Amino acid sequence: MEHLDASTAAGVALAAVIAITTSSVLYYYSKKPDATTPLATHDIVDLRIYPIKSCRGIQVQSAVLLKTGLDLDRNWMFVSAAKPDWLETNTTLRSGIIWGQETDGWEYPATMTRAISDFIGVEARLLYKGPTPRVLRGCGAPDRLGRAEATNFADMMPVLVASLASLAELNGQLRDGGDPAIDIERFPPNIIIRGHDAWAEYLLVS
Repeated sequence: MEHLDASTAAGVALAAVIAITTSSVLYYYSKKPDATTPLATHDIVDLRIYPIKSCRGIQVQSAVLLKTGLDLDRNWMFVSAAKPDWLETNTTLRSGIIWGQETDGWEYPATMTRAISDFIGVEARLLYKGPTPRVLRGCGAPDRLGRAEATNFADMMPVLVASLASLAELNGQLRDGGDPAIDIERFPPNIIIRGHDAWAEYLLVS
C-alpha cells in the first residue's frame, strides 16, 4: 500500500476520533477550552496498534499512517459463527456488523480459532477485512470531510487519540463518585499524548 502524502495524512488526522467515554464528553462540553487560545505542544508518549479488534494492543516505536489508519491496526476481528447453511454458500467472504454498519471480511477456517472459541464459550471466527470500503461516518462523513475515506474494523475513525491529562481528570471524577479509576486500555487509543490541559485534545480536530 502506498504511503500518504502530507495533505492526505493531514486530512486523515482531522478525521481522527477521540476515545473518551460519554461522561467525559459531556464534561468536556461544560468546560470546553477557548478555541482562540494557542495550543501547547502535545508530546506523544506512546503509539499502539490493535491488530485484532477489541484485543490487547501492541506498543510500537513507529507506525505507517495509511488512509485506513495505522498499518495493521484492527485489520482482524472475531465474530460469532454463522449458521451452517449460510457458511455452506459463503465459505470465503462473509459479512459482519460494527455499530450497525455492515462490512465484509475473509473468514479463516474454524480450526484456527478453536482454542479461542473454547476459551470464551462461543463459536467464533476470525475475519480479515474484506474488499468493501467502510466509509467514515460522523465527523469523517463525506459531506463533512469533503471526500469519501474508509477504515478497517475500527469503530468509526481511522486513528484514535487519548490524553493522559484527560484520563487523570476523568479518574478524579470517578474517585469523587466512589468508583475505581480506569486505565488507558479502556479506550484502545493509537496515539497517547501527555496533554497539558484536560480535554484540550478536542481542539486538535476542530
